[in-house]
This record gives sequence, structure tokens and C-alpha cells, in this order.
Amino acid sequence: MGATGAKRRVYITGITGKIGRVLGRELGQEYDIAGNSRSGTPVDGATVAKGDVLDRSFIRSQLSGVDTVIHLAADPSPRATWESISANNINGAYEVFEAARLGGVRRIIFASSNHVTGILTEQAVDMDTTVPIRPDSYYGLSKAFGEALGRYYHDRYGLSVLNFRIGWIPGELSEEALIERFKDRGDAYPLMWLSPGDCVRAHRAGIEAPDSLGYGTYYIMSRNRDMLWDMQNAREELGYDPQDDLGEIFDRHGVPYNFRIPREGLGG
Repeated sequence: MGATGAKRRVYITGITGKIGRVLGRELGQEYDIAGNSRSGTPVDGATVAKGDVLDRSFIRSQLSGVDTVIHLAADPSPRATWESISANNINGAYEVFEAARLGGVRRIIFASSNHVTGILTEQAVDMDTTVPIRPDSYYGLSKAFGEALGRYYHDRYGLSVLNFRIGWIPGELSEEALIERFKDRGDAYPLMWLSPGDCVRAHRAGIEAPDSLGYGTYYIMSRNRDMLWDMQNAREELGYDPQDDLGEIFDRHGVPYNFRIPREGLGG
């Protein structure tokens, strides 16, 4: 709740995507949730406007009076072309940050990505948010840009910006389907699994974090065994308390959990 007892108004760009739908439905029980997408498809728990973040007049009209923006709208593919990335992820992020500044938004939760340090993931290097940025794609590069953009908008304009380097959400799957999705992978990427429930917990923590938390970058995954990514600052600064563990799910079904890549000779 806000200072007057009214619900915080939270705006989710790209709300009809996989993550946005979960957040809209679950957070809509606690906050006044609105959002946009190009399709305008309805989302349970939210008011959805049809429009594009690249439409300057549209997005500026949407963000007036908003407390927190969760910026999800982007081309989400690590294989996306530069043309798509530069338009949707880079220009799109600028339009949202500028609209937020003009609209008096308190905080942006920027959907960054583990792909910001994806080269290190490929090498199975242990990581916290102090490691150098090592993007593995134009997509990862665009998310690094968004983090830097947030740094600028905080330092220059005082906007609170929290960068969430979100893990891998394959959807709202049963345990059996989740195991089937991951079991034959020979890399470290399943270790970054983020359950829908933990995704909601993280974003709730970001919305409720004190105003004194002006800028920060956080890896956001579930409580998975043998993680490469350190989430200690998310626990301490946000109060993020992930509840789900991919290793425990594999154990319950008697399936080997062997995703951590040996790091000998990889410099990790």
C-alpha cells in the first residue's frame, strides 16, 4: 500500500508475455496492475492497453501517476537480429525510462538477463554482480545497455532502478514436464531456473523495497542446487527469499541432477 492506504499502481510493459501474465495475475491481488502489449490481449488481474512502447505519445500517456514500472517489453530471443534488438530493446528501453521520468514514476524494475554475463555462464564461472559484463548475444548486449541506462536515470534524475538479471522461466509446467524439458541438457543453463512463484516473490520484493534503495543489480533465480550465480545481495537488499529448488524436484522423481559443468581449465 502507498502512504495514503491506496494500492500502489504498478505498470507492466509487455504484460501479455509469459512473465507478464504471471505477474499480472498474482500481483493483481495486491496492487493496481495495468500494462500494455501490441496485441492488447486481456490478462487476469490487470487492465491492459493495446499499444507499443515505441509509440512515444502512447507510453507517456500510460505512465503518468504510476508508482512502479516493471519493464518486460523486448525481443526476448538471444538469436534476435540487431535490427530487432536496436528497435525493441534499446530504443524501447529509452522510451520507457524517459516516460517514467516525465510521469513521476518512483521506481523501474528493469528485466535484465543472465545473458549480460552469458559468456561466463558458458564457461561455468561462478558469478556475482561484480563480475565484468560479458554478453553472449545482441540480446545480452541490449540488457547491459538497459542496466547502464538505469544507472544514468538514477544518477541524473533520482529515479530508483532495480535491474533483475532474470533466470530461465520455461512456463508454468508440471514437475514432470519440467524434468522432461531439462533432463537431457549438458550445460549449466538449467541451474538458472526461475519458478513462476519465485518470479512473483522477487518482483513483489522489488516493488516493496525502500525508497532508499536507489539503484541495484540482482541475479534472480530459484533456490537451485549448485548455482553459478550469487543472489546474496538480492536476499539482503530486497528481502528476496526464493522457495523453489530444481534439484529437489529432480530428487522427488528419482532423476539425476547433473548440470554443473566441470570448470577445470576454464578460469572460473
